[in-house]
This record gives sequence, structure tokens and C-alpha cells, in this order.
Amino acid sequence: MEVKDYCNNIQMELNTWKARLYDIIRKIDLASPADRQKMQGDIDSIHQIVSDLDSRVEDLRVNCPENWEAQRGDISARVGSLSEKYEELWHYPGLGTDTDKPAA
Repeated sequence: MEVKDYCNNIQMELNTWKARLYDIIRKIDLASPADRQKMQGDIDSIHQIVSDLDSRVEDLRVNCPENWEAQRGDISARVGSLSEKYEELWHYPGLGTDTDKPAA
């Protein structure tokens, strides 16, 4: 796969994750202040992962290196971390059930 194609694909995946995160943050906004405080570390972590992924994808897009497998592995690992954090947040009491959770 060409690096530009990969960047386009991963950018679409990131946009999907951002939509999922927006949905869960809307639910968090309705939680009690105490519950929101408990989740703040995970929320901050998710925002950092998304920002990091945006930066890495943009770097690949701009530089188009011939050997980019290492970056691809790093990006895949970060997407995995994002998925894990999403699952952790989703299971906080009062945020939802598995029947109303968007697919990860």
C-alpha cells in the first residue's frame, strides 16, 4: 500500500473515532460532576492519543517516506490504545449499554 493511500485510510478511521468520541463525551457531559471527575484522566488521554495520531498521519502525508513501516506500526499501536480507552470509558456506570454503543 502506498503511504498516501494509507494516510487517507487512517484519516477516515480517525474521523470515525472522533465521531464515536464526540458521542461518548456528550454522554459524559450529562454525568454528575463527581463521575466526570473520575473519567477526566481517560478523557484527557483519549484527546492526547487523537492529537498524536493526527500529527503522525500528517507527518507521513507531508514527508511520504519510502520506508514507513515503523510509523505504520506506531500508528496501529496508538489506534489500539484509542480503542482500549474508548472501551474503558464506555463501561463507566451510566454512560450506556452494549446495545446502544457504536461498534468499535
